[in-house]
Amino acid sequence: MSTRNLSSRIRDGLRGTLGARLLQRRGHDVVLVEGGAAAVELTARESFDLILMDVEMPQMDGLEATQLIREREKETGGCVPIIALTAHDMGGQVCRGRHA
Repeated sequence: MSTRNLSSRIRDGLRGTLGARLLQRRGHDVVLVEGGAAAVELTARESFDLILMDVEMPQMDGLEATQLIREREKETGGCVPIIALTAHDMGGQVCRGRHA
């Protein structure tokens, strides 16, 4: 896999915009979504090499979105790498993320 064609998804907003710009400067294609529900919906229609998932997103958090993506992958095959991102560990989020 060429890292030049690496696609990733990260939360929209200040952190997402900054992260997207850094990745784009390195030649990556980046798709931003507003929340976990949008990430789940988009991954049903498009394939990605990597997902950068913000744990704290509106409508549906990143852990729930990851679980739904994983459930769908059991039916469709595949297993896209999902990296959970968070600014801090609030009440065991890291542990919950490992189980998602």
